[in-house]
Amino acid sequence: MSSRGTIAGIDSIWDVGANHGQFAFMAHNVWPNLPVYSFEPDPDSYEKLQNNFKKFSIIGQTFCYALSDKVESKQLLRYADNVNNSLLKNDSYEDGITESLTVECTTLNAISRVASEVTSAFLKLDVQGFELAVLAGADSFLKSVLSCK
Repeated sequence: MSSRGTIAGIDSIWDVGANHGQFAFMAHNVWPNLPVYSFEPDPDSYEKLQNNFKKFSIIGQTFCYALSDKVESKQLLRYADNVNNSLLKNDSYEDGITESLTVECTTLNAISRVASEVTSAFLKLDVQGFELAVLAGADSFLKSVLSCK
């Protein structure tokens, strides 16, 4: 993608719903000099995410938060297959729920202040149906990084 100029001019990757960092790893291989900001609220998956950032020398930062439309605590439903963990109940995976736990939520607007130099971001969302809530908490962020140049 980068050699073809398919996606050019970005200065950061924002990986929302990072799981163990599979997307961050791929993005780092495509754009090795760009920081990756990865968000994963599940503590077990977050630990693996952090380990993968270290193991593969991915530049950027990891956050143990769920992103939402407001700063609050919410219940994360954990499934046997952790890629399906969600803040929303998924009836097709109901038998797979292993537990729920309280996680901290924040917004992209609030958290993007840690990377104020960002002017053109690549945003990846994989939050099991919670995408609209993430985008509702990202209006200022989106205006600042997605404006036409």
